[in-house]
Amino acid sequence: MRGRIPRWGIASDQASAAWQRLQLLVGRMRRDPLSRNGLFIVATTLVNSAFGYVFWVIGARLFPPEAVGIVAATISAASVIGILAYAGVGMTLIHSLPQASTNRDWSLTVLAGTTITALIGIGGSLVVVAVLPITSNRFLLLHQLGPAAIFALGTVAWSLGSALDYAFIAERKAQLMLTRNSIHAAAKVLAVIILALVLSRGPTILLLSWSAAALAGALVGGGLLVWRLSHGRLFRPGWRQLLRSAGELRTRLVGHQVISISGQLPPLLLPIVVTTRLSARADAYFYLTWLLTGVLLVVSAAVADSLFVEGAHHPSAIRARARFALKLVAGVVLPLMLVFFAGGGLLLSIFGPAYSAHALILLYVLVLAAIPDALTNLYVALLRVQSRFLVASTLNLGMGLGTVVLSWLLLPVFGITGAGIAWLAMQLAGCLFCAADLLRRPLRPPAALATNLSAAKR
Repeated sequence: MRGRIPRWGIASDQASAAWQRLQLLVGRMRRDPLSRNGLFIVATTLVNSAFGYVFWVIGARLFPPEAVGIVAATISAASVIGILAYAGVGMTLIHSLPQASTNRDWSLTVLAGTTITALIGIGGSLVVVAVLPITSNRFLLLHQLGPAAIFALGTVAWSLGSALDYAFIAERKAQLMLTRNSIHAAAKVLAVIILALVLSRGPTILLLSWSAAALAGALVGGGLLVWRLSHGRLFRPGWRQLLRSAGELRTRLVGHQVISISGQLPPLLLPIVVTTRLSARADAYFYLTWLLTGVLLVVSAAVADSLFVEGAHHPSAIRARARFALKLVAGVVLPLMLVFFAGGGLLLSIFGPAYSAHALILLYVLVLAAIPDALTNLYVALLRVQSRFLVASTLNLGMGLGTVVLSWLLLPVFGITGAGIAWLAMQLAGCLFCAADLLRRPLRPPAALATNLSAAKR
């Protein structure tokens, strides 16, 4: 009895050791650019998800489900255009800005990328406004001049703001991305409340709220670029210089564009598929559930972007960085999965009792899909670092198109849960593809990888 240590003493020692480990972890994250950049990207995702959740809760409470479904599908169409406009440009900025040796090169790269984004956004908006109402009479809203202009303005602004986010990530300044997106997300919530109370509660007002916030976010992003990031490196080049710079980025731009489009575009088509295959009301249930669980699906993508940044800066350390990235994703995603499994019904019921009744099983399926989704996202980042554009495109395109086709077949059978089953099945298939590719061609030694990237720079 005399030598026994009191239980409270053991507990105190364990708590002290845990606190010391936490301090070491926080200190490492502050010093480590992958952790710091990745966590700011994850924080941005959480902020967007939280404010997006509030935005759609307010929308679901103030607007009828048909209006919510139509605007959700319309915003998905804007997101499709955004992927076309900024995704390849953003990854090219990550790949190229760390290698810009002069202020002129840095400035030309940023301005050429944002110009390409704006032009694609304008062209894509015109195409959607002309074509989408023809595919379904549910989108006749876009045949009116006012909603069409609101849609185009919001789409271009959202695309430009997203492209600027990648410039912040490339410079390891993802905290600026968090600032821009926080202002954008808060503006979206304020706009929907004010406009709904002052004007009306139709779909045009809901779309206007999203568009006005996107414009505010783009303006803030441009201000942050000039104020905090450019450091005097920006100048006004002529069109010939911009065209020449865009031509120099062509190879990387095409490669990253194909990877990004094939990975991100097909899932964004799902709300349109649900609306067309089922109904606008069903899409409201699907879209808000997808939005709610999106924090799980995007966390790994955010860390993968940070992993790609570190590969662009220090290719020789890619193996160690990849292992740490996997641990970082697991540390964030697994606890969140438990939260969704335990309280998913409660979270859905905030939108209204009908959402929990119709979408709970879909939520569970999407939560399960977060694990294979994380693995495929990180593997695509490794393929980008190695400039293996064809393999990464094949992986993303196979999963994306497979999800859309399988959803089309399963939606009439399983309802909105069919889209979740399709997403989970194709992510698992993607993991098998990654395993087979890794067995066939293991990750190259750091020296060989660095040599390959040096050749790509030239």
